[in-house]
This record gives sequence, C-alpha cells and structure tokens, in this order.
Amino acid sequence: MGKGALRWFSASVVSVGILVASVGPGFATSVSRPGGGDTPTLAQGAQPLETSDETEARLLLLDQIFTANRTAGDAQLSVEEAGQKRSEAAGAAESIKQTTKFSTGAITFNAAWSALKSGGRLVANAVSLETEARLAGYFQHFGGDLVRLQVARADRVGAMSGWRPAMPVTQWRVRKP
Repeated sequence: MGKGALRWFSASVVSVGILVASVGPGFATSVSRPGGGDTPTLAQGAQPLETSDETEARLLLLDQIFTANRTAGDAQLSVEEAGQKRSEAAGAAESIKQTTKFSTGAITFNAAWSALKSGGRLVANAVSLETEARLAGYFQHFGGDLVRLQVARADRVGAMSGWRPAMPVTQWRVRKP
C-alpha cells in the first residue's frame, strides 16, 4: 500500500468517525419519567425531605423574608407591585419585538447613553465582528472595561471527548461620569 492510499484510507476513517460522532446524538431518545406535570421526581437513590410543621413554618418565614426584601432600586415592593412591574416590562419587551427595524448602531447607543444618569453603568455585549468593532470604538472613546469571554463544552468525539467551542462574547462595561 502506497503513501497516497494510506492517506486516503486514514482520511476516510477519520471522516466516518466524525460523521458517526455528529449523527450519533440524533438517535438518542428521552425517557419520560412517571408523574409528569408538577409532580416532583427524585433521582434514583434520593430520599424525599422529611417535613414537619416546624420545617414548614421556617420555610414560610424564609419565603416571607425574601418577598419583603424585593426592591426596585431603593424602594421596597409588595408582591402585587413586583407583578405589575414585571407585567409592564413584558409589555415594553413585546412592543420592542414588534418594531419593524431594530438598530444596534449609534442611535441606539446615543439614546441609552443620554438616558443614563451620572454614575450609571452601561453594559453592552457583542457577538458579531461589526458590533465588536463598534464596542472597541466606544471603549477607546469612553474607557471602561472591554472583556472577551469564550466558553467550550466537553462533548463526545467518536469514542473520546473533546471541546466544542461556543461563539465568543465581547462585553463592554462603562460607568457614566
């Protein structure tokens, strides 16, 4: 067997291995657990928590403390007020979604920057080269912190494991003077 045939054979074996690794997860099936809905399902070997009136009272008190500490800035909110604020935010988000043209350019930045009070903090994220370049320009002009984050997850590669990288995210953080 010559070098050319050996290279062709090796490339074929690697190609088949990659194909099997990429198609293999597609054949996976999920196992439905009994109960469904809101019924809690415990992992095999796990024991349910023992509840008593004392434990239940303590958990209820912790929940009330958590609810009482909800704030919007410096103002404490009741559960009703928090629900109203969430509803208003959802309505605002829906109206933004319905906008026919979404701009990520200077108009968007200028509007956010001018609305920001002195001492306020602006955080912007970018994944495209164009938006990343825009953030780099803002960083040069306004200062702040420019950070590039990248994550990779372990995944199967044939019979072994390897890293599958996610897209990097560039983040610019700045405080308005």
